[in-house]
Amino acid sequence: MQAHRSFNSFKMTSIMIKTQYQLIIALFFGSLFLQSCSEEVVKTYLADGDGVYFNYADEDALTATVNFGDSILTQPKEIAVPLQLKVMGRAADEPRKVILKAKVMEGRGEAKVVLPEVVFSPKEITKTVKVKLQRPTMRDSVFGVEVYIDSEDAGSQIGAGIKGFQSFKLYAKESYSKPAQWDNMSLIYLGPWSADKQIMVVKLSGRNDFYASYDYYQFVRWNLAAVDSVRTLQQTAPEKAATIDIPFTTDNTYPKPWYWTTRHDHYLGVYKSDAFVNLCNALEVTTANEAKRLVGDETAMQQLNVQAVHQMMLKYNTYYLDGWRQGASYKDNFYVPMLPHIEYDVVEPQAWADEQGGKALVEQYYGSYSPEKYRFMIQVWMEHQGANFVLNQLFPIMNEWGSVSWDASIGGEAAMKQCNQLFRNAAAHGSYPFSFPVVP
Repeated sequence: MQAHRSFNSFKMTSIMIKTQYQLIIALFFGSLFLQSCSEEVVKTYLADGDGVYFNYADEDALTATVNFGDSILTQPKEIAVPLQLKVMGRAADEPRKVILKAKVMEGRGEAKVVLPEVVFSPKEITKTVKVKLQRPTMRDSVFGVEVYIDSEDAGSQIGAGIKGFQSFKLYAKESYSKPAQWDNMSLIYLGPWSADKQIMVVKLSGRNDFYASYDYYQFVRWNLAAVDSVRTLQQTAPEKAATIDIPFTTDNTYPKPWYWTTRHDHYLGVYKSDAFVNLCNALEVTTANEAKRLVGDETAMQQLNVQAVHQMMLKYNTYYLDGWRQGASYKDNFYVPMLPHIEYDVVEPQAWADEQGGKALVEQYYGSYSPEKYRFMIQVWMEHQGANFVLNQLFPIMNEWGSVSWDASIGGEAAMKQCNQLFRNAAAHGSYPFSFPVVP
């Protein structure tokens, strides 16, 4: 009996020891767990762990570039840039102020900013603030500024947050680049791209992407509006050099420019839009140089007349080669007066050189070509025609896509017979190194 009691006593003692050991182990690991939880609470929620930072995925995202060139229509003096802020730590029951400041970037011109007053409302964790970035003072230059959180400022009520996320870099520029679609319709009606030209046409059209249009009628209207705009500026501020080169097109009818005088009528012909356009295109005149190129004293205008007549001769040859245009239409499209006291550098008429048939018809009445003979014919014809003189009247021949025939719109063969008789009579009164065929 005694032995049995001793055994039971030993068994009870063993159980108690084991239970105490398990309790100690449980308390040990429980303490570690509580300690870990306590540290986590201190890191995230204790008041002295509060902080604010720019809320972005990584440090590479802490930058933004604003191009004022993307806002031509509105032309803003400043653009608001949204920045994301976030509080780490406890959600406060009272409003808390955050101080934003700006500093210059080393080696870069300073971008001017207007910083907002930042206050986190009670319980507010995230916030979007808008920093106003001001328009740069120079085009095609990049200016920068670093906006940072100054947690050490006396007015700050939140500490510094995540390291590396305490500042945000802002860049401001006004730059323009040629749109890929410019060489479609814009090149034809507005000429080669330039930033000033793009800005002007955006304002005239009311479209930032006008160059993407394929509407022919829109471009015709924009061309006319652009020409008028540049001319108005030139007329009101003649001391300013014109820089925007808008081409002239026969799709439009342009009013007589302000600089056109009776001297222009004498040397270039009475103003007519189509003739003016063809003259400008031949002389490479645009809105950028028309006033400089087409205005001058008597000597300058005489030289301009010589150049213009040369271009007219080339143009009339082109008309002949076009293969469809009647001679009576030449003057309406391109006409420059030829003056009797000026000796011109002549261009051989295409009809006279046309081996497909024109040459044979011309030589039948005029013989072989020489510059001296051609100048003589021009002088005689000018005296004969007076104000009705047009150069191509001397060649009433039409080339209809390779089929050469007499051009009835300017008299046909009968007119050339008349010219032959006129030239033979005039040549009989002098001695010349050329002659004309005698025809019935």
